[in-house]
Amino acid sequence: MDNLAAHHVVDRSECPAETRRFAPKDSETRRSNFITAVVVGVLTPGLGWLEGFQDWLWLLGFGVAMALLTYGSYWLIARLSGPAVVEIAEDGLAIERKGKRVEIPWADIASVRFRSYGGDSMALSRRSMRGWTNVRLDGHAGPATAEMRSMIEERVAGKMGQGS
Repeated sequence: MDNLAAHHVVDRSECPAETRRFAPKDSETRRSNFITAVVVGVLTPGLGWLEGFQDWLWLLGFGVAMALLTYGSYWLIARLSGPAVVEIAEDGLAIERKGKRVEIPWADIASVRFRSYGGDSMALSRRSMRGWTNVRLDGHAGPATAEMRSMIEERVAGKMGQGS
């Protein structure tokens, strides 16, 4: 399950007490997508100007076109791949996207890395598979993100300490 787009909202209505569910939040996705598009739309003409291109009207048009292309691309990717829901339980980690659910036992997770460049993501190294499983966490913000990260790191470190 590579590149899952996910956001943070804790939904306790469908989970047992020991399970935490972090569901996507569309407003966070749109906000981060808009900010990325604006940055691209400003940097593109700025880089053209630094390279000596002096036609400001063309640079402005190109910047607007790049911003729209960036926003549209991220919107399309988010709609096609679907947002991810991360569920943390006593027995493992579950990732849901577009009606598919992948459950990963804690003993199967060899290590976990959290990255924030180019969008937030979590990379899982699994004992039963080669390579890394990437989970996109774009739009996660605030204390819920920190809570999810600490819960996952704590459980993975605990299982590694037990020799599992």
